[in-house]
Amino acid sequence: KERLIKEGKIKRDKNETLIIQDDDKNYYEKIIKTNELIDINQFIFDIPTNWCWCSLSNITRLITDGTHKTPKYVSKGVPFLSIQNISNGFFDNSKIKYISLEEHLELTKRCKPENNDILLCRIGTLGKPFISNFDFEYSIFVSLALIKIINKIDAYYLKLVLSSPQINKYIDHVKVGGGTHTNKINIESLSTFPIPLAPHNEQLKIVAKYNDLIEIINFI
Repeated sequence: KERLIKEGKIKRDKNETLIIQDDDKNYYEKIIKTNELIDINQFIFDIPTNWCWCSLSNITRLITDGTHKTPKYVSKGVPFLSIQNISNGFFDNSKIKYISLEEHLELTKRCKPENNDILLCRIGTLGKPFISNFDFEYSIFVSLALIKIINKIDAYYLKLVLSSPQINKYIDHVKVGGGTHTNKINIESLSTFPIPLAPHNEQLKIVAKYNDLIEIINFI
């Protein structure tokens, strides 16, 4: 990521947060929006010495969300995805909506989904990650977060982490809303998600082992 910043391909996030270890072996993460200090000990666990803890912002090129303005829908055009299209963990095109190419091109100036990006439900249904792997262009609504990862981060590994009980517990702590208001995850809080980062070759092995085991579980 430092190399990409130096080459001018991405900009440094001035609000980027780090998980750090102090002299008392206590871990803290600063949530920018509320200026709240969270005791990270309740969300992390022991990891191998060649792994490290980092925040989601440390391993991504961009974390943003879709347009906050409802677009003008058309009968045919560019797919416009929202939380209802991926909240079940798979792509549901039964309720897909469309926008014009002109509006799509305008929206992609700020938020352009591409293959290997991760979409994450951030309003209503929270924390459901989905790897973008379509053969068509599309735009997204505000209910979806867009996560662009850097090299050496396997999208399927990160999806497993974002689907874990550890992250679900973290979401319960940082989400806002409730009661008569819809739950949501602010982008600032999303960037602070604690990620146990394995070396790239181990990420691939973990994903492969997961796929082997889930086949057995589904068969049973």
